[in-house]
Amino acid sequence: MKIVEEAELTIGQKERIVEIWNAEYPASIAHPDLSSFEDYLNNLGEKRHFLLFDENEILVGWTMLFVRDGAKWFAILVDAKFQGKGCGVKLIDALKSAEKRFFGWVIDNDDNVKSNGTAYKSPLEFYKKIGFAVHTDEKLIKEEISGVKIEWNG
Repeated sequence: MKIVEEAELTIGQKERIVEIWNAEYPASIAHPDLSSFEDYLNNLGEKRHFLLFDENEILVGWTMLFVRDGAKWFAILVDAKFQGKGCGVKLIDALKSAEKRFFGWVIDNDDNVKSNGTAYKSPLEFYKKIGFAVHTDEKLIKEEISGVKIEWNG
C-alpha cells in the first residue's frame, strides 16, 4: 500500500473515487455522474488529495484536505474490501502529517442505506477510537443525512 499526494485528480482517479463514494456512502448522497463530483470539488478551496493504492496500483482509498469557511476540513473514503485493515488510519495519518488541526462531518447514526441496499454503519466510533474530539453540540442536519462535527487537534 502506498499513499500519493496530488493537488489535482485525473479523470480516471475521479471516476474511481465516485465509484467508491457511491458504493460506500449512503445512497442519499451519491453522485449521479462525474460532473456532480466535480461540482462538489469545485466548491472547495485549497484542496490536497491523498490517494491510497494497493500493490496492483489500484486506487482503494482517498482523503482530501480542503478549506471551508476559513478552516481546514477533510473527506475520506475506503473501498469496502480494504476496510478494517488499517487503510483508514493510514489515510488519517497522512492528514495528520500534513495539517495539525482539521474538522469533518460524520454521519452519527445507522439509519442510512447504501446504493446496494445494505445498511450504512456510522464511522463515529472509529474516529473516537483514534482520538478525534466529537462536538456533539454542532450538528449537520439535512434532508438526506445528519451528522456531527469531529475535530483533530494534534
